[in-house]
Amino acid sequence: MDEMTENTDKKRKRRQSKNELARVITKISDGELANKCRVWAQLLNENLGAFQALDSTFDAAYVADWYSAVEAFEVMPTNEYMEDLQIESRIVMEQKRAAFGVLLKDLEYYVQRAFPTRKRVEMEFGLHKLRTPQAARGIRDVVIGYAMLMRMDYYNAQLLAGGMPPAFPAQMDAALGDYAEAEVKHQFSLLETIRATTDRIYTFNSLYATHQRVLAAAEAIFDGDEIKIDLFRL
Repeated sequence: MDEMTENTDKKRKRRQSKNELARVITKISDGELANKCRVWAQLLNENLGAFQALDSTFDAAYVADWYSAVEAFEVMPTNEYMEDLQIESRIVMEQKRAAFGVLLKDLEYYVQRAFPTRKRVEMEFGLHKLRTPQAARGIRDVVIGYAMLMRMDYYNAQLLAGGMPPAFPAQMDAALGDYAEAEVKHQFSLLETIRATTDRIYTFNSLYATHQRVLAAAEAIFDGDEIKIDLFRL
């Protein structure tokens, strides 16, 4: 690897690390941590007097908060669930895009009929833009579609003369609106996945940190009693 490539890779890694949220490095699974936290919270509650003698912040409210955090963690959506929502929203979006695409073919026909000698008029409608790979990936074709509706209104008389049904512009508007809404929901599902993952990692780390604090206290309280301390260990 040459020096320039190596430096570029290092810069890229530094940039990525700023946006990464690290889950605590441990082999324990999410479900296992939740189950163990319930056991540890119960052990803490059973030995609350000894823990309070060491640190007064270990009280009934602390135990209750730990239980509540576990319950909240258990109902958080998993990555698999969020991925399923993404797939569902993408399927709906693609169906709406296809329905809009059918009407685009009809519009292209009406434009050709209305302007048989003006080949470049299709460009005025933005039809050429919707054939690009960028438009095929979504979002951009929604914007172009709304601009296209404005062009249809401008040439409404000519298009009607070319055989376009009077209700066609409204059909285009409705189809585009459905597609735009589906695209927004799909994009929101992608953002929701980021939020759900972030929340889950923060909560996992918080539960793990609570356990580490209780374990440290248990090691001080039951110093020399390895059997007792082991009950609080992973």
